[in-house]
Amino acid sequence: MAYAFYTTKAFVLSRREVSEANFLYDFFTEQFGRISARAQGVRKLASKLRYNLQPFARVEVTLVRGREGWRIVGAWPDSHFASIKENSAKRHTFSEVLAMIDRLYTGERPEARLFEEVSAAAAFLDQNHLGSESLEAYRLLLVFRLVDQLGYAARPLPLEPFLEENAWTRDVVESFLPHRRIAAGIIEQALQASHL
Repeated sequence: MAYAFYTTKAFVLSRREVSEANFLYDFFTEQFGRISARAQGVRKLASKLRYNLQPFARVEVTLVRGREGWRIVGAWPDSHFASIKENSAKRHTFSEVLAMIDRLYTGERPEARLFEEVSAAAAFLDQNHLGSESLEAYRLLLVFRLVDQLGYAARPLPLEPFLEENAWTRDVVESFLPHRRIAAGIIEQALQASHL
């Protein structure tokens, strides 16, 4: 029986060791949404997948679906996001966002708009230097948009414009600064209501 190969862009959300040389990866993909896929022999020094499947990286991954689920057959860096990798504050902020996706986004269903949002937000973060307050506003805005798109959040009137306009600019992040407390409260309510 021939298997179909699927290539898609993905963020690596997490990985778990399943045997001595094998890992199970959780991805947020452009085509399929959130999926788990097994990588065989990834801990071996000769593995071509080893260095491309780092947590929180964005990759292009080739998958095959078999009887036991998804299996990774290839992976390549899609966007390097060098500034995020090199700056510990940016890396920590973006890893928190991806951890939230890992926590809230269940099931295998495509969310192309959400993938686009996270990709645009990552590109913005990579290309801009943000102070600590702006970095916190960035994180809260992205998580707020995430819980809204997944259907967990209420839409208070003062924050409506931030949900309608999906652009990532310095002006948008700076204008979100005064709304951080409201957004944090809505996010907390969404997390409690979701029981996740």
